[in-house]
Amino acid sequence: MPSLAEHLVEGNFFEPGDHEVTVASYRLFSSKSGTEGVEFILTGERGKQTRASFYLTEKALRRLAWFAEACGLSKDDMRTYNTDTPGSHEQLLGKRVLVTIEKVSAQNGKEYSEVVAWRKSENGMSPAPAPAAQKPTPPAPTQPNAFDGLDDGKTKDDLPF
Repeated sequence: MPSLAEHLVEGNFFEPGDHEVTVASYRLFSSKSGTEGVEFILTGERGKQTRASFYLTEKALRRLAWFAEACGLSKDDMRTYNTDTPGSHEQLLGKRVLVTIEKVSAQNGKEYSEVVAWRKSENGMSPAPAPAAQKPTPPAPTQPNAFDGLDDGKTKDDLPF
């Protein structure tokens, strides 16, 4: 039987499945063929990270538009999102989105995690507001005691019974 250590999942990556993440940052890139793109770094629980990359070609922009919509951008917001202007990508920072991650095999045979789908999160923006600080609950009122109000310096503990 294999040891338990062989089943321990370590690392800063997400397991396959659905995860709510925050768009934490982005970077612009150029592929080896010279195609421009943007890569968003998505963070989730316990500092785990994944990435969602989009080429900025006319043919591929619909994927970025779908991602922006899932992040909560309206059609009006998207009208001001110019992919030629790096600052436009900042409209997505702090947005929350639900992503589906799957294990994918690379050509070299190694597996890696990839964001394969996204949809709107119920929480919208991040960080989620912290719960309001609650005032301490006052102690419950006590039952009146027959010895309350006696001013003889004795307490009920002084009674012999």
